[in-house]
Amino acid sequence: RKVRALAWTYLDDVLMAAKSRKRAKKAYEKVAKVLRKAGFIINTNKSISKPSRTMEFVGKVIDTKKRTIRNKQGTLVAATRAWLKAVAKRWISEKQARSMLGKVGWATRPSGGAGAFVAGTHAALHKAQEGSGVIDFNARLAKSVGTAVLLAHIPHSFEPVRTGGWTLFSDAAEDGDRFRVGIVGLKGLYKSVLCPTWIESLQQAELFGIYLAAKLAIYIRRNAR
Repeated sequence: RKVRALAWTYLDDVLMAAKSRKRAKKAYEKVAKVLRKAGFIINTNKSISKPSRTMEFVGKVIDTKKRTIRNKQGTLVAATRAWLKAVAKRWISEKQARSMLGKVGWATRPSGGAGAFVAGTHAALHKAQEGSGVIDFNARLAKSVGTAVLLAHIPHSFEPVRTGGWTLFSDAAEDGDRFRVGIVGLKGLYKSVLCPTWIESLQQAELFGIYLAAKLAIYIRRNAR
């Protein structure tokens, strides 16, 4: 706080960010001093003491110039391999399910939206803990988690805040044994869509609604030119 910098910690890893190289360097020196005083040993071979626009941090590659966060190859391989093993085996144990969800969940961060696609497997894991301890990783669960794995391959982009333009709103609700999403915005725009059968939770339906709203926005913009 004294050097006006931000810090994130994960176990024994610390990442610092500031608006200038000078502030970032001061932040590093301050944190290093506090840690050494507390008795911690800093591995200088693994530490980056000089400010950089691109940096690796717990399986992620952060690029402040491009405003992106993407997964390292190893992070993607671990998530994809865990998913493929579950698909091949189908009937998986609680331990295997937790391991897979952990790897896929970390690969989809920092975007929280992809987490909706693993909601069904989390629910199945909860039921397994109360019953047989075995999960039927069927086609529906496999497709949902597979979608999250695919999304993990796309770098997360953070654009500067902009003003102007127009807004679309989307929401989802149950419709019998399926889900339906509605999109409203602009003047008199209203669209109602029945979700595909592979949508198995309200969270997934809400994310599907956001996807449709984005798709509709692109269509409107292209045809307005």
